Amino acid sequence: MPKKKRKGRSPRRRPNSGRSHLKLASPSPPEAVTPGPVDLPPGVPKPLLRLEFSPQASAEDVERAIRYWNPNPEGGWAEPVSAVGVPSKVAAELLEVCEAYLPHHLCGACASPLRATSRSDAASLAGHDLQQRKNVTFTCPACRRAAEHIRAEEARVAQEQAEAADKARRAEAKAFFEQQAESATTLCRRHRRASELTAEMACVLAAMIDRSHIKPVLPPRNHIPLGWMWEEGGTDNDVLVHLLKERWIRVDSSAPDQALAFDDEDKLQGFYPTLTPFRLTSSAAQTQEDMWAILLSHSKDTRLSQLRHQIHRMEADSLFRYLDGLLQDRYQYPPVPENKVSDLYRLFFSGLEDYTFGQMVCFLWRAADTSAAWKERKQLTDAHASSATVTVLENKLDTARECKMAIPEYDLPRSHNDPPALAAGRALWSQLQERIELLEECVLHENQALPCSNCLGMLYAGGSDAEEIREHYALLGESAIELRPDLATKPQISLPAY
Repeated sequence: MPKKKRKGRSPRRRPNSGRSHLKLASPSPPEAVTPGPVDLPPGVPKPLLRLEFSPQASAEDVERAIRYWNPNPEGGWAEPVSAVGVPSKVAAELLEVCEAYLPHHLCGACASPLRATSRSDAASLAGHDLQQRKNVTFTCPACRRAAEHIRAEEARVAQEQAEAADKARRAEAKAFFEQQAESATTLCRRHRRASELTAEMACVLAAMIDRSHIKPVLPPRNHIPLGWMWEEGGTDNDVLVHLLKERWIRVDSSAPDQALAFDDEDKLQGFYPTLTPFRLTSSAAQTQEDMWAILLSHSKDTRLSQLRHQIHRMEADSLFRYLDGLLQDRYQYPPVPENKVSDLYRLFFSGLEDYTFGQMVCFLWRAADTSAAWKERKQLTDAHASSATVTVLENKLDTARECKMAIPEYDLPRSHNDPPALAAGRALWSQLQERIELLEECVLHENQALPCSNCLGMLYAGGSDAEEIREHYALLGESAIELRPDLATKPQISLPAY
């Protein structure tokens, strides 16, 4: 009876002695051999190009690179680009596996051969024949990147230094403006009234008072076409500096950076008056009161005479500009000759003593017209007419004085401009004349108009007499400066500080 097979059990397998259960390692691929460098043209003692290949370069790549980079000894290239590959792609394809160097063209920084990325690049570096260029220096990309990095670093440092210098200058300017503002709040009007106020300073200050009614910040001098007083900047700048020194004006905080002068250590040295905006140190009313007190104090006749002469100087300058414009613009004549200018100004000053400014304008108009007619009758040159104007003006002034002729007043044309100090000086002169007429008689010394010399003598004598004058001034209160300008400038008088 045959044996039954057991269920659920698989027959035992015998191990295969002919097959190993270990797998053998596959052999490693051979290492890629990097093609050696190639010098072009081949066989010459001094090659013009050297090609260096990467390990990935195949024999076909080496052949294409040699054909592409092989130069023609007479200049240019041995084969056209189209024979090597697609002209727009071949240079980029070869650039991945090949680097071309120019052995005779070294970097100006590191002295290594320059690398060319294409034929056009090589021609731009070495010329069409790849020969060494004279007086031409190039740098390799690595050196250019290093130089750019250095320049960027220097620019960063310079920017930081500039920012630090700007910060230091702003701090200096802020301290300067704060000092100016503090000086304004602690202004002692006695110091200002005891200072010197010339006629030029008074005219410019009067113009500033008028301008401050429109805008508190006074414009820089270079924003005023003819300056505050004179078209030339030297005299105006001196006046501005003196007004600042005597605390009539101060530098406004809106002054631009170019208006301030700094030294090498960024310390504030000063300012440029031509570029600097100013403002009155005190209010316009207080400034005007102090100015009146000085001009109407002791020796007022001398001060008023100087003020009148200064106004005549500005009027003479205005008349000179009007006559020059009349001769050149209307008659197309040359200006008054230089050798006649001094005589012309002499006639202006003498004429303004007897006639008004408008009457002098009439004299000038008539003198120019008469000279033009005389020139046409005599068939003379234009220069003769310009020179004759001075002589004709002198004759007309002498005739008018001798015959006591009535001279009308002519207005200047609208195109004629004058510095603001001229109109302000005229207005100041009128105001002072009105103040002199309105001044009350001294109550301490009857029948004596102000300024009272007896009061000044008692004040200088000291003692009880001086105390009487001080008490009298104190009783006048706020109107003391207007009513007693003869005492307002005296240090013996006790005045409030503003």
